[in-house]
Amino acid sequence: MMIADTLFTDGLNWILTYLLHSTILLSGAWLVVSLISSRYDAIRESLLRFALIGGLFTASVQVVLNPSSWASRYDLPSALQIDIASWLAQGVISLSTT
Repeated sequence: MMIADTLFTDGLNWILTYLLHSTILLSGAWLVVSLISSRYDAIRESLLRFALIGGLFTASVQVVLNPSSWASRYDLPSALQIDIASWLAQGVISLSTT
């Protein structure tokens, strides 16, 4: 049952890391693109593509290399915590593949 809790926590950790990284990269790219002349459309497009892919890459690398990031150090309020083990026991969710 601990595997489901760990997967949920790791997934949530990755999503929060991705949101932070992609927000920073896209905001920076938007700022640079807004300052670059429209004559350099290829550079503008490359910057935006890099920012879109960069969030996925940097979030994945950070979670793999440093699994205990700041997001995993904080507990959710008890009203928001999900007890996956009890859901499995009650049959609310299932881990079977069939």
